[in-house]
Amino acid sequence: MDAAWTKTGLGVVGEPGRRGTGNPDYSAGASLSLPFGFLGAQNAFNIAGQRAAAEAGELTLRDAERAFKTAFLNAREDIELQTKSLKLLEFQVKAQQEATDNLLVEYSQGGAQFLQLDTAQSKLRESSNALTDATNALELSRAGYAVLLGEAFWE
Repeated sequence: MDAAWTKTGLGVVGEPGRRGTGNPDYSAGASLSLPFGFLGAQNAFNIAGQRAAAEAGELTLRDAERAFKTAFLNAREDIELQTKSLKLLEFQVKAQQEATDNLLVEYSQGGAQFLQLDTAQSKLRESSNALTDATNALELSRAGYAVLLGEAFWE
């Protein structure tokens, strides 16, 4: 804060003043200055930028949490579906094995043809291969689920 007092309108000694006859002018003034210059503006911009970066970091964190939860739920759903599929394939292999055994007995007694037995054995082999693939897929899904839980099972 600044204050000033001035006295004007005086002539040279012995002569009357310019504004009035022998009456000098008095004035008082005050000024207020705030320390908001380039440094203050730069600090304000820096603070605004840091707030924006913090908000962006929070949004990134929320997105990462949402992505993790989605991956976690998807992994659980995949395991449940693959387990059901595995049970169905186990039932299919068992039924195909029984059909092949029955055809083998009929073939040995002369009641079935070789082509029927060959077809049944091919279906059994395909079912067994599908069961093996489903078992492998289930184990991979379980491993992925364990990784999501933070288990380091490969160490």
